[in-house]
Amino acid sequence: MTMTNLRFMVAEDHRFQRSAIVGVLARLGATTIHEAEDGHSALKIIQDRNCPIDIIITDLDMPGMDGMEFLRHLGESGKQMSIILASALERKILASIATMCEAFGITLLGVVEKPLTLEKLMPLIKRHQPATAEQARPALAVSRIPLKEIAAGLSNNQFEPFFQPKIALASGKITGEEALARWRHPKLGIIAPHQFISQMEEGGIINELTWVMLKKSAACCSRWRSAGLDATVSVNLSISSFSEI
Repeated sequence: MTMTNLRFMVAEDHRFQRSAIVGVLARLGATTIHEAEDGHSALKIIQDRNCPIDIIITDLDMPGMDGMEFLRHLGESGKQMSIILASALERKILASIATMCEAFGITLLGVVEKPLTLEKLMPLIKRHQPATAEQARPALAVSRIPLKEIAAGLSNNQFEPFFQPKIALASGKITGEEALARWRHPKLGIIAPHQFISQMEEGGIINELTWVMLKKSAACCSRWRSAGLDATVSVNLSISSFSEI
């Protein structure tokens, strides 16, 4: 795929830096470049079927929704696209982000420090591989999974937490982890929560998932502390669970 056919989005809250990146892409030959000033506006563009995106260039430090949360939403969307991160964070943190991208099924082309130049961007853009119809099909196929199959997955211990690190941007240290429910389906691969949470709530089995998440997250947190990592873990609860208290 040539540069003229690639569709980009630049998510950057600083207008000057965003314009500079857009200018670099234009010099490389890109003709379709969307701009977003924060994570919320970026997600709106992604969700617009009339604005397909191939490559996102995003900062991790954005107001309202930081880059980590943006990546999580992107992974849950099931969209097939690549990411280039503009960040100067420590290697340990970037390694955690790379692991998270892999867990979410996001293609991370690389990380570059600002300012972004033609020489920095071009090698990463060349790594992009267009998504095929076969790659996109699983996300469509599991849009509504029968409750009976979900319950079987619970019985077979197929649900587990994927962890999103909470980072203090001032110090760059990991202060905690947020546990995100994922279903490791034996045939469909990793399934995001928007494809099973509502069915669990409607079917009255959401509390079973909550206990699984609590037990497995607590076990992981115990291992972290034993290894010397002073971090906490948080688990999301369904609103329907509170109605039974």
